[in-house]
Amino acid sequence: MKGLLALLTFATTLSAFAACPSIELPTQFKAREQWASLGVDMDLSANKTRLGEIEERVVRLTPTFDLYNIDGKKVAHARKKLFSWGTTIEVSDCEGNLIGKVKENILRSIWDFYTRYEILDANDNVIAATEKMEFFSTEFKVFTHKDKKKEEIMRMTRPMINVLVDNWNIKILKEGVIDPRILVMIPAFKTSSDNEQREKEEKKK
Repeated sequence: MKGLLALLTFATTLSAFAACPSIELPTQFKAREQWASLGVDMDLSANKTRLGEIEERVVRLTPTFDLYNIDGKKVAHARKKLFSWGTTIEVSDCEGNLIGKVKENILRSIWDFYTRYEILDANDNVIAATEKMEFFSTEFKVFTHKDKKKEEIMRMTRPMINVLVDNWNIKILKEGVIDPRILVMIPAFKTSSDNEQREKEEKKK
C-alpha cells in the first residue's frame, strides 16, 4: 500500500511539471525592451523570428516577470525579494514550483559599483556566477566552476548607447548547464533596475 501511495505521489509530481508549456530558445537570440509599455516588457527573437515575451507585472510592490512562449502560454514566473546585502530573484515554473534563483550582489570596485549575479538551483546550490565588464557596453559573462575548472557558458551584452529601449544580445556557449528560464530573467531585471535608478536620479534634479 505504501509503495502504491509513493508511486501515485511521484506520478502526480511528474504530471505537475509536465503540465507547464515549454519555450524553444536557440543558442543565440535577442531580448528587446518594448517601447511605451507599462513596466519592462521584452520581446525574445532570433533572426527576426519571434520566440516569446517577458512581461513585467506593475501592480506589485516589487517587480515580477512572467515568461511566455510563442503561443502566449505562461512558461515561468520570477519575483524579486529585497535584502540588505542585495536582491534575490526567485524563478518558478507555471505551477509555482521553484526552478532556481538568481542572487544579485552590488559590489564596489576602486572606481565604481558593479553588479554580480550568482545562479542557484532549487536546492540553493550555486551552479554559476557572472563577471561584468562595462567599458563601452554592459556585458555579463556567466561562468560555471566544476572540478576546479572555470568555464564560460553564457554571455549577455547590451550596447552602451540604446535609443529609447534596451537591446540585449544573448549567447549560450554551453547548453544544458542552467535552465534557460532562469537566465532570460537577468536582462529583464537588470533593465528594470536601471530604469528605476534613472527615475530616482531624475526626481532628485
